[in-house]
Order: sequence, then structure tokens, then C-alpha cells
Amino acid sequence: PAGRVSGFSGYLLLTILPQLIFGILLVILSALAFILAYRNLRDHTVLNNLRNEFIGNMTHELKTPVATLRVALEALGRYNLRNEPFVLDEYLRLASQETARLEELINRVLDHSLLENNSQSANLSETDLNELISEAVELMKLRLTEGSVTFFRTDREIVVRCDRLYLKSVILNLIDNSLKYCDKTPAVNVFAREEGG
Repeated sequence: PAGRVSGFSGYLLLTILPQLIFGILLVILSALAFILAYRNLRDHTVLNNLRNEFIGNMTHELKTPVATLRVALEALGRYNLRNEPFVLDEYLRLASQETARLEELINRVLDHSLLENNSQSANLSETDLNELISEAVELMKLRLTEGSVTFFRTDREIVVRCDRLYLKSVILNLIDNSLKYCDKTPAVNVFAREEGG
């Protein structure tokens, strides 16, 4: 019939094809940019949480030797311990031991950027668990205001391959939490046993 135009759909499609391809590419690029931005934000949040957790843990780890040092120095200043050389030596030994532990903790923070790389920061060595627990219990006894902490040693050595500093921190935290969150006068008993190797 007169006045009808036929076969125009192919022509129109060819005419708008560049704009259509450009629009699709724009949508794909926008989606990729959104995905990359989301991943960056998620990674940033994970790193931020790791950093906050690390700072919280290190703050907790640094508080223990500082508190022990404070108690030892206060005792040295408050009481005349010259007449009690054994007690004086014990306080000085504990202060020296905690100063060394504090120094080691600080060196580890400075030497290892734990959040930036996955390097192993543990210094593994053969350690007598009885000796390690005894040291931790003696440190906690010094800080006690009420209650008691008692370690029941085994007759034989329990040797473990561990990072001495980290394991001692774990033991100190366990005892500290037991004392801190007890609803009555705390009596903490610590036992060590070997089980199945």
C-alpha cells in the first residue's frame, strides 16, 4: 500500500548500535567500579578490625608487666626491705624479669608489622611448662589484694615447644581473668598435666 515504509528496523538498529554498545559498556564499567569499590571497602574494614584487635591485645599484654613493675616498685619504696634481704631480692628479681618481658614485647611490636605481612612472629623453643607457670603465678601473687593463686606442680618436667613470651601471656591472662571475674574471694588453683603427647 502507498505511504508505507518497510525494512526500516534493520536500518534503525544499525543507526543506534554504537550508542547501544556504548551504553552496555558504561553499565559494565559502572558495575566493575562498584564491585572494586565494595571489595576495597571490605578489605579496609577487615584491616581496620585487625588493627584494632591487635592494638587491644597489645595494650592488654603491656598492662601486665607495667602493673607488676608498679607493685614491685611501690613495695620497695613503702617498706624498709633492707632488713629482709630475701624479700628485697625477690621484688628486684620480679621487677627485672618483667622489665625484660616488657622490652621483648615492645621489640616484637617494633620488629614485626603483623598487619602488613604474614611473617611468623613466634620464637619457638623447648620450654618447661612447670617453670613457666610458676613464674606467672609468682607475678600474679605479687599483684593480689585478696584471694589466692596456687600452682600444683607435677613431679616431672612437662616440656613443650612454644613461644615462651606468648604462652606466658596466655597463662597470665587466664589467671588474671579468673581473679578479675570471680564473684567472691578468688581462690585460683593452677594445674598442668601431660595428655597424649
